[in-house]
Amino acid sequence: MANYVCRTVTENPGYMQAKINVPVGATLHAGDVVVAETLDASLGYGNWDVYAPTQVANIAAEDIAIILDGGFETLSDGRRPDGNPDYTQYVFNAGDVVTAHRLLPEVRFEISEDACDETVSAATVVPGDNLIPKAGQYELTYSAKGTQVTAKNYLTVEATKYFRLGGQSGANFAQTLVVRAKTTDATA
Repeated sequence: MANYVCRTVTENPGYMQAKINVPVGATLHAGDVVVAETLDASLGYGNWDVYAPTQVANIAAEDIAIILDGGFETLSDGRRPDGNPDYTQYVFNAGDVVTAHRLLPEVRFEISEDACDETVSAATVVPGDNLIPKAGQYELTYSAKGTQVTAKNYLTVEATKYFRLGGQSGANFAQTLVVRAKTTDATA
């Protein structure tokens, strides 16, 4: 099973967070990226902090938020097990409200290769490479160092490391990347 790790490396103010309601027909996991700009009207009057996320449509213009781990929801095979299995394998289903973090410049994250699309695990990722959003998908994709980035928000790899898995997988590790949020927006 894949291990989805995505956590901030530094403490950041609350205004950088966005609660999102996982859309109908979708499953998301830590490390997926969304656009969180519109409050979720389906939650009715009084909703002031939960967004209805969408997939990135225009990577050059839209600000993205990355979904953080920290939930004990559902395994990808549909089970909700008792106890504390390896929490990096959880996915979030339609209707779950989860925390995402806006990619403001210079914020650092640790993200697992499994949380990105297959281009990341297929590449030999080195510092200076980038993880960028791709229109029409939730996962980040690989971009080699020196390749021009046109995405408004993206992540630059600073280091690679291993994240110790917990619970029943306590003796195993997941390959992770320490990344820093960047922007191509001239005003940032």
